[in-house]
Amino acid sequence: MAPLISLATDFGTRDGYVGALKGVLSRLAPGVPLIDVAHDIEPWDLVGAVLALRNALPHFPPGSVHCVVVDPGVGSERRGLIVASRGHLLVGPDNGILASIFPAAESTFHAIRAEHFAEVSATFHGRDVFAPVAAELATGRPVAELAEAIESPVRLRLPVASRAGNLVKGEVIHVDRYGNLITNIPAGVLDSSRHIAVSINRKPVRAGRTFADVAPGDPVSYWGSGGLLEVGVREGSAREMFGGRGLPVEVVRYG
Repeated sequence: MAPLISLATDFGTRDGYVGALKGVLSRLAPGVPLIDVAHDIEPWDLVGAVLALRNALPHFPPGSVHCVVVDPGVGSERRGLIVASRGHLLVGPDNGILASIFPAAESTFHAIRAEHFAEVSATFHGRDVFAPVAAELATGRPVAELAEAIESPVRLRLPVASRAGNLVKGEVIHVDRYGNLITNIPAGVLDSSRHIAVSINRKPVRAGRTFADVAPGDPVSYWGSGGLLEVGVREGSAREMFGGRGLPVEVVRYG
């Protein structure tokens, strides 16, 4: 299958930064399709970037190259990284995002060679390093010619839910643009049972299948499309009702 290049950044669309990436990619990899995953990730939000990419990248065809630039450490000594996993290649800073998308056991990691960082802008490695490397990969250049194999990329320490019997304790790790609260409690931890009681910050929330299970303005918990327990408010904002990241969440199975 012909390659494509996806882009995920926290650049927004108002300042021309995404346009600069696409200009470089179109010049160096002419004819390769460019697909936007997201550009309104909150600035420097590594966890939000991981969740966006986990939702999107498994649906891309093998052979895809993914250029990911959420880079609070730009200009520092942090490495550039290429990750190969499940037939995909991911390019971006070695700050924990790329090593957290696919399982480590299914991935290999490569540090981009230092010469690719010579005579580039100290504040725009996305344009001057990661987009050119992504273009090289999409046009067939082997990873080994661009980077050195490494064993220990930076990894994010995402909070993990805990279970004791029929009780699972977790927390809110992300808020989407609708104000839905996404937790770190995965479907399957209680066999996706619908016979559960959910509370957020010690406040009970009805467990349902979707927003239509409650009246407008009422909260509901459900298993989201990304495989995690979520809390939303029908036609409203759970963030405004409960708060945001870090709120404790408990799930009890009773049937």
